[in-house]
Amino acid sequence: MRAFISFKLPYELIYSLKTTTQNLKQFGTDIRWVTQNNYHITISFYESVTETDFEKIFIKLSETYSELSSIKFSLASIEISPNLHHPRLLWFRLSNETHFQEVYKTGNFVDDNKFKPHITLGRFKSSQNIVNLDSHLQNNYSIDKIDKNIYSINTIEFVKSTISDSGPTYSLLKSIRLK
Repeated sequence: MRAFISFKLPYELIYSLKTTTQNLKQFGTDIRWVTQNNYHITISFYESVTETDFEKIFIKLSETYSELSSIKFSLASIEISPNLHHPRLLWFRLSNETHFQEVYKTGNFVDDNKFKPHITLGRFKSSQNIVNLDSHLQNNYSIDKIDKNIYSINTIEFVKSTISDSGPTYSLLKSIRLK
């Protein structure tokens, strides 16, 4: 099965992300937008994992993560990556990256140097109207204008991802509550 482990986002942040996405849609950029039910911060992704192996991972991480405290963070910046000429993702970088990195390393995941805590807003299908979008982002989502509310993450989720023509569908398998 295709699955991932992620941080569950608080409702007030999901609402803020939905509002941001609605605002950005006006630019007609060729983006497949993430639906509000699918916002999350991925910790680790598994292209193909058996249910038995996933259960073993859950048991191991339950023991490790159940003693962790909730994570406090805010949105740091909104970014187009890897760049304007070859856009793939529109995403929010998060503050408190060090704490996210520590949680990631606690799980003993492979390739920890590649882990960048973020929230994906959408995936570019092409660079259509990207200059207008980028200009809007620079003027309205600069560091001094971005939402600086402090959010708290209290749950780590184990999620199954099913891909279809209309996009991914996520099904919660298990969760771990942080202190």
